[in-house]
Amino acid sequence: MPRWARRVVSSLVYISRMTATTPVRSTVALAALPALAPLVGIDRPLSVSEYCHAAVGHHPQSHLRAREAVVVLEGCGTVDPAAWQAALDRVAAVNPGTRLRLLGKRRRARWVSDGPPPQLRVVDDCAWDGRCSAGAEALFAGRLALEAGQVAEVIAVRAHPQAGEMKLIFRVSHAAMDGVGVIHFMQETFRALRGDPLLGSNAGFTDTELMLSASRPVTWPPRAQLAHMTGGAQGDERGGIWRRISIEGPQPNLLPRLVALLGEYAHRHSDKIARIVMPSNLRRHAPKLLATANFVNTLYFDLPAGADLDVEDIKERLRVLHDDNADLNFHRMFELLRHLPFAWLDGMLGVTEKSYRSGRFFETAVLSMLGSYKKSQFSGGGFAATTLYVLPQLDNVFLMVAGLQGNYEITVGMRRVFASNGRLEDFLAYLEQRLKMG
Repeated sequence: MPRWARRVVSSLVYISRMTATTPVRSTVALAALPALAPLVGIDRPLSVSEYCHAAVGHHPQSHLRAREAVVVLEGCGTVDPAAWQAALDRVAAVNPGTRLRLLGKRRRARWVSDGPPPQLRVVDDCAWDGRCSAGAEALFAGRLALEAGQVAEVIAVRAHPQAGEMKLIFRVSHAAMDGVGVIHFMQETFRALRGDPLLGSNAGFTDTELMLSASRPVTWPPRAQLAHMTGGAQGDERGGIWRRISIEGPQPNLLPRLVALLGEYAHRHSDKIARIVMPSNLRRHAPKLLATANFVNTLYFDLPAGADLDVEDIKERLRVLHDDNADLNFHRMFELLRHLPFAWLDGMLGVTEKSYRSGRFFETAVLSMLGSYKKSQFSGGGFAATTLYVLPQLDNVFLMVAGLQGNYEITVGMRRVFASNGRLEDFLAYLEQRLKMG
């Protein structure tokens, strides 16, 4: 490894070894950012989060495919390919984040919005039921070509050409969009299909610039041995797997209840700290911001074994994190990550042949709450939505929670060596039973 790369890695190891002090409660005043205005084009470096997402799957021994944000709509109706492509073209014209092209390497890597609009792909004779990862492999076999300007596509999936039921899959590189960004892309598409005015995008700054504008003291969770949600690795099967459960609404206090359940289940297998990581939408700090881009940072929530925390206690701790603007936590030294080649970064942080059984966990689980939306927001052009769910990442225990009309679909993904011997099914049964109990 070259000397400059060793220095980068040493600096990042130093960051990872820093421990948190007690968070300082304060009101964060954001420094001036570029004014929100209609965005007609993008030509800028990748932010740190975008660069890290883009690196996934590049190590020669990686066990992960490229990191994507994938939202699935199930519903009834038909798809007119010409009308859909016209709608996607219209959306791309006012949302340049849907037509990004990746240029350059390492710190010179940048987005330029001169790519083509997202394309519609129709897949017939597909029997995938959307309940698990089995049967979906062929749909995502081809890699999105970021260097060619393909950061997103829409896949219409039918059992046969005359089928009345279908799935619409919005597949996007996570380097280009976060989950909320994909939802914005989807809502814009259905506005175009209905002939409604489009909102477009208006953010001329990145997530990194937003976080740095806060000048917030940086704090970190303490270094700790963490509980594994389902115990240790069993078997040697590579790759990951996911399954989905459906939970009827209403589900009040769903986030703190899920945090409590995750801690309780993890402590069945370990007396170590259960660390739950929750993506937080940074758009709340710029309320009129409209963007497909990544505007997410993480919140850390530690649950020690034996801690007597009920849902109200967890709800209060989450409120404190929110009020303290803990999601604006960012260290400038993270910019060093953009000096590393994708393959090296993936080898450091990803899941490879060397690390797939031993762990390399930074958390016990990731819990992402995208929310429940109105069906009308995803209906138009001859299609009426009935169900919405999001595919989880597979590098660690990962829960995605989303749905329609107050109901929720929970997808849970994890590596096969931690899902083996019925452990994923047991975990899902536990969640389903406890959530239905209220």
